[in-house]
Amino acid sequence: MLSVRRLKPVLLALSLLIIAYNLMPDIAPLDIHQEKAIAQGFHVVSEDDGHSDLSAKKQHAFIQRLRNNLESQPKINNMSAINITPIVDGLSKQILPTDEDLPQKAEGHSNTERKGNQTSRQTRLILLGYMRTGSSSTGAMIRRHRSVFYWYEPLHSLEYYFTTRGRLDNIPMKNRTAREEFTNSDMALGNISAILKCDIDRLYRNILLDGFLSFSKVTSQQIHCFKAADSAGSWNACTHAMSATCHRDYSVVAVKTIRFHMARALALVQSDPDVKIVHLVRDPRAVLLSRRKLGFCNWTDLANEASYLCSRMSRDLKLALAARDTLKGRYLLKRYEDTASSPVEAMDLLYSFVGLVSSAEDQAFARNLSKSSKQIKPCPTCKGAVYKAKEISQVWRKSIAHKDAQTISGLCQDVMELLGYRKDFASKKALKNLAVPAVQKPHRSVVQFMDIF
Repeated sequence: MLSVRRLKPVLLALSLLIIAYNLMPDIAPLDIHQEKAIAQGFHVVSEDDGHSDLSAKKQHAFIQRLRNNLESQPKINNMSAINITPIVDGLSKQILPTDEDLPQKAEGHSNTERKGNQTSRQTRLILLGYMRTGSSSTGAMIRRHRSVFYWYEPLHSLEYYFTTRGRLDNIPMKNRTAREEFTNSDMALGNISAILKCDIDRLYRNILLDGFLSFSKVTSQQIHCFKAADSAGSWNACTHAMSATCHRDYSVVAVKTIRFHMARALALVQSDPDVKIVHLVRDPRAVLLSRRKLGFCNWTDLANEASYLCSRMSRDLKLALAARDTLKGRYLLKRYEDTASSPVEAMDLLYSFVGLVSSAEDQAFARNLSKSSKQIKPCPTCKGAVYKAKEISQVWRKSIAHKDAQTISGLCQDVMELLGYRKDFASKKALKNLAVPAVQKPHRSVVQFMDIF
């Protein structure tokens, strides 16, 4: 029998577990395969997973093209030192989803929908960015169009749950290993795939209860249904109604996310001809300074912060360049600075990329977006000051120390040269002088994916 003294730690541990359980976000119970996913690094395994010979051949061919193209990558400073071969090798061992592998949709649902006497296809768009690269404002542009079913950060609550599971002292934004595992997990892939295909019944419960759904007009109209659902039957009725609306009334399904791995986005492009990617980037110095102002950057460890950000950006750019044959016409690389200086042109390019046309009202919104001094809804972090359009993307230069700017540029040389950002300012005076441009012509290897205004 345990003594009272030995029993105290046990009781304390049980109390902490109870507290942890009560603090967990509302989420459907995990099944055995999902528990295995967590235990095995988020790689979902299922006994009935199977692939046809055709899909397997396509997947192997895609992986081989990635490997071959990696060898022809341009050597840009220290870019070659960032090795993404393990990611490519990992993809070859993972499941690249095809229509044969995914659950069948409800009867009458397909990517080819009938509207009157016309047949149209849905475009599936992934807005892939990093925190403070203008992803919310770009999303605000695309969500305006009446033909777009737009999702704002649908992986938000799911990431929080899986990166804090069982660890009360873990803050998702600071646990980079867990966040990287999640962004490259089958869990993230499966939910993004389901969203793009309007398969709402395949989504985790907490995605459909997340307050972030209120940041999109079309999803905010649905969240009330899920919150009011008091039975499995009423919940299923909500998912069916949302799926039907998504399929029937919208020609574009768009997801804005900073919580998804480029390798997984490429897997979706490879397996689905209707998926496109808009890759959003920004000068790393501006990104990190903006994060600092929001409390999401440890400025006392700036070198580590810069290295992490730029290794992610470099990895994603290298993956996209390696897959350039597959991505032709389906990948758009957008610099925040180009959008800020020419917002109407940026909106027109974005709309054209997914087969839409902007109206005069849309273009007026784009102009105001880059000049607004008020918080932009549904963009909770889009609040800036009023500047001339061409200066908006350069105001970070007035508040960053010259030595800090040099530290970041020294660690991000490959990304900055590839994307066309001036790496060196000779003095503090030159850094503060906005007449000296910080945005230049990007490297020739990425020009094919950009439209510079």
